[in-house]
Amino acid sequence: MYIHGSYYNERDVEVKVEILTHGDRTKEVEIGGEGSDISWSEDPVETSTQVNDSFDVLLMSQASIRLLCRNYVADFFCSSCRDAVVNIYEGGRCVFAGYLEPQAFSQGYNEVWDEVELTCVDALGRPADVKRKIGYVPDFFGVYDNLKVMEYMDFYGSMYGMRDRK
Repeated sequence: MYIHGSYYNERDVEVKVEILTHGDRTKEVEIGGEGSDISWSEDPVETSTQVNDSFDVLLMSQASIRLLCRNYVADFFCSSCRDAVVNIYEGGRCVFAGYLEPQAFSQGYNEVWDEVELTCVDALGRPADVKRKIGYVPDFFGVYDNLKVMEYMDFYGSMYGMRDRK
């Protein structure tokens, strides 16, 4: 499910949120859209960062997204970091890229508007999970001169747990 929407914060800057669950865009929901069962709460998005003072290095960031939901949204409950990707943009600049925190969501089953808080962790907070989603394949041949293209792809794919060519 692709859940997205934007609003203007107290500084009159557009904040856009995109949540993609299970890599599936077949169902699209606009937050606050006409007829949508998901709307913005009064204080919808908060991001924070942790910095190492000794080296001025960003250690990690996190975000909270607060929404009003009329019905239960099963896609918000994730068993793995890879189940729901979250991007938050402020003024067109990406200020957060990460995942919904796994197994941290609960929501009642009723027909009234309930406030739901989604806790998000960034890619730096879960490097092992990010490594499973991205990889490196050299764009030049020569590392293994005798491999055909598909053998090359199979070899690198197997390092990331891929077992077939799909």
